[in-house]
Amino acid sequence: MIDVSRRLGRVIVGVLILTVLFLPVNLRAHNQATTRLGNLFIDAKAASEITKEKVESLLKLGADPTARLRDGATMVHHAARLGHADAISLFIDKTNVFIVRDLEDKQRKTPFQWAVESDQMKAFGIFRDRSAFRLSVKHADGLNLAEIAKKNNNRELADELYKMIEADKIGRQEVLMAMENSARVTSSGQKAGTGTIVKSDNTSNKKPPYLLCFFVGTTAVLLVYEAYRHKVFPWQVSDEVGEDEEESLMDAKFTLW
Repeated sequence: MIDVSRRLGRVIVGVLILTVLFLPVNLRAHNQATTRLGNLFIDAKAASEITKEKVESLLKLGADPTARLRDGATMVHHAARLGHADAISLFIDKTNVFIVRDLEDKQRKTPFQWAVESDQMKAFGIFRDRSAFRLSVKHADGLNLAEIAKKNNNRELADELYKMIEADKIGRQEVLMAMENSARVTSSGQKAGTGTIVKSDNTSNKKPPYLLCFFVGTTAVLLVYEAYRHKVFPWQVSDEVGEDEEESLMDAKFTLW
């Protein structure tokens, strides 16, 4: 049993060493992809300077669109500034609608607010259609997003935002009424209202545990190889060996560990 423990310990130590050696290489590749993609958005003056294919390739290499760049913002903020609708959609798919919605830069501005202040209707449309926006944010001078668009003489955007704000108020009132009705039904046991609460599907884009799978898989392969090499499996015992010799041989196999 002592030999078995020693061999198992060697296998586990070997797998840990391989994992430790693999981890820095993986992180370095992700950081390089993030830096390259971030520099593209910071230095770009227009959305046409950055192709969708380039964004996709760097995201596949592990670029993180929510990472803070050298100016304190994220790639999502700069994509909103440029009105790069394709990049915004890719970033939302890569991360999560709710993560993108709540991202803030140093001035506590969200990407949706950047799109409104930059008069980027395409970016505005993506945030609106994907529900990746917050209407409650306020500008430094106390203006809401609709008032900011109106100040920038973008009447179309301002009208759309006023409608969204009004719909948001109505939606909040309906949710509150539904919560009150639900509380009454729970407390009295009788139906007191007809409110409906619409729950959002807050699904997170979890990354698969690559390192854990690598560790478990490598350990399993090494253990099977060691067992096969020392002929521990029953089918590796020769049929020509007698019963007494077979028992002694099996005992000897376990002591080899």
